[in-house]
Amino acid sequence: MPIEEDWKKLDEQHIRMVPDFPGVFELSDILQEVIFIGKSERLPQTLMQLLDKTDPCLRNAEFFRYKPVRDLDAEFDALINEFKEANNRLPRCNKE
Repeated sequence: MPIEEDWKKLDEQHIRMVPDFPGVFELSDILQEVIFIGKSERLPQTLMQLLDKTDPCLRNAEFFRYKPVRDLDAEFDALINEFKEANNRLPRCNKE
């Protein structure tokens, strides 16, 4: 099931509004193309860590969207599989 949320700017102000729940998330570049799909037990903390952009691949991350979920692994796998089916590849910052 895709994430239906609108893209939000990847900045402290928008991350502070994310509920402290487990969830899945997508990061996009300036063109809002998905570059990374992730999962976290604590969404805000993980997104704040990503603000540092120490991973060279994630330096192009400009936006995020998220979805609180109960079954992290199943939802993450579903998102990855949907992306792979639609694009014949993983998001460029996800590793095989």
